[in-house]
Amino acid sequence: MLAMRISLYILFCLMPCWLFAQQGEQQDTSYSQIKILYSETFINEKQDEEDLQFYKGDVKIFHDSTFMFCDSAVTELNILDAVGNIVMLRQDTLKVFGDSLHYDGLKSYAELYGNVALLNGSQSLYSDALYYDIAQEKVSYQDTALMQSERAQLSSLSGYYDLEKDIAHFFGEVVVIDSNLTLRCDTMIYDANISRANFYGPSYITQGENKIYCESGYYETETGNAYFEKNTKFYGDSLNSQSNFIEYDRERSVMILTGDAVVEKEGTLAKAERIEYFDQDSTIVLEGNAYYMDKDSEVYGEYIHFDNAKKTIDIIGDGVLYKDEIVLRGDTIFYDVNTEKGSSVGQVVFEDTLNARLLYSDFLEQENDDNYVAYSRTSRPYIEERSASDTLFLAGDTLRTIEKFDGSDSLHLMRAYHDVRMYSHGMQGVADSLEYNTKDSLISFYGSPVLWADTTQFVADTIIVKNDEEGIQEVFLRSNAMIGNKLGIKFYDQIKGKQIHAKLDSNNIKWMEVKGNAEVIYMLRDEQGAFIGANKTICSYIEFFFEGGELKDIKFHSNPTSHMVPVNQASNTDLYLSDFVWYEDKRPWSLDDILKNQWEEKLEDKEEIDIFEEDVLEIFDQIKNAPK
Repeated sequence: MLAMRISLYILFCLMPCWLFAQQGEQQDTSYSQIKILYSETFINEKQDEEDLQFYKGDVKIFHDSTFMFCDSAVTELNILDAVGNIVMLRQDTLKVFGDSLHYDGLKSYAELYGNVALLNGSQSLYSDALYYDIAQEKVSYQDTALMQSERAQLSSLSGYYDLEKDIAHFFGEVVVIDSNLTLRCDTMIYDANISRANFYGPSYITQGENKIYCESGYYETETGNAYFEKNTKFYGDSLNSQSNFIEYDRERSVMILTGDAVVEKEGTLAKAERIEYFDQDSTIVLEGNAYYMDKDSEVYGEYIHFDNAKKTIDIIGDGVLYKDEIVLRGDTIFYDVNTEKGSSVGQVVFEDTLNARLLYSDFLEQENDDNYVAYSRTSRPYIEERSASDTLFLAGDTLRTIEKFDGSDSLHLMRAYHDVRMYSHGMQGVADSLEYNTKDSLISFYGSPVLWADTTQFVADTIIVKNDEEGIQEVFLRSNAMIGNKLGIKFYDQIKGKQIHAKLDSNNIKWMEVKGNAEVIYMLRDEQGAFIGANKTICSYIEFFFEGGELKDIKFHSNPTSHMVPVNQASNTDLYLSDFVWYEDKRPWSLDDILKNQWEEKLEDKEEIDIFEEDVLEIFDQIKNAPK
């Protein structure tokens, strides 16, 4: 039947111009009257003092810019009833088909029944009964209708269609179906001008295995874009989510969740104020109090971008990355999960929870989770390593870790270079460079190193310290080795040799040996503790034994020579070994001391100079250098 109506419509479009010319001939008559332009047969019958006109066979009708066609019709005053292949043509775009028609010419109102089809531009509306208010340009239905566009079809139990505005309203069991999804809701307003369906009330959207629930939103039938709000929830075969709002961009293949957004997928969990989830590669972008977790890592930040294809994580804004025994913090973090390469900028903290070690830096470049280089522009990077008895702080201009394989075992090295400083309660040190072997707990100092433990100072070309959770265990001084122990304002016990090896307990020396050109100055005291003399001994090999930090015995090997000089007769050569210097001004006493740059120290020294003193010294220099 519909095919017949469409064929008739095509026939009417090709109809000779006489039909429309005849309309022109009627311009002088009133358009309020229904005009029968043609019929094959005509009968006029009088019933109850009313004239009825019966028309049959290819009936053509005109009223107020509306053409109507049917198989047969009857008119009474300005009322028309027609049956059989009903066609209505209005304006250039509107066509209506049906099995029967009741038309009120006074009210400009039409009722069509039986296989009704309304075509308006690219929109088609189908129903068993359609009510057309021509004056208002609105059609309505009360018992199920289907609207179809180029890309989608919509159905409901009741509704109305504003032809002038090209907007349709649907009520009760509303269903939208297109190639992308199926949508069910209570109420919908479809704006054909922008191909947008706005829906209200509990709404259910199905897209393959995916399902969405919301209570308000819209769907664009042309672009495939959609927006869902109020108690939104998304359920999929592998993806579940919820938020205050969900937006779907089909062109970008992205789902955007806003407001307390949560996304769960195959062992992953994402939370943020706003989440963008890309269907094609499962890439996810989180903004605002963002959190992301999968089997490999756990991430916090203001902004998180996780590329599932490349397995890269970008974190911006006070970010934290947890992975295995590693915790990484920074203002900006870029990390590759597969290669473990990454870079971090701004207040970086790299924590090794397994070894209770933290690295602080402005910049961090990672080759992997074990190898990295840290450097800073405004402050120096430093390491904080905690043990049961003490906490060690180590700073340098650059810190680097290297992982090497020693046979079947791995070797972890940490290197610091240029202006290296170390501070802990039990030990302090300075050097040009340093290497820390974490496997053996060995710290090697190079480049004019100096170490202090309590009142003891260690100096050599190279110093190696064995340190563990109990503190310093051993100290090795190689080449030009010297140890000094401060006894008072000007007196020191001093030991010098090519190599020195000392063992400590609770940061106190308990045994020590000196090899090669050993020299010792040992200060003698009386029973009241007053200094009475300086004893100097020269020997090739010497052993020292201590108890409770006090020297108890000395063993000299290979023909030692000794002499003692009373304190009141001793000169500097008697009191001090050659090249002995007590580097008190270099010793770091706090974390702030090891973090200062050299230019900051020079600036502080300059600020401490007394201006008056400078002026006086300048005057003395002028007097001294004045011509005689």
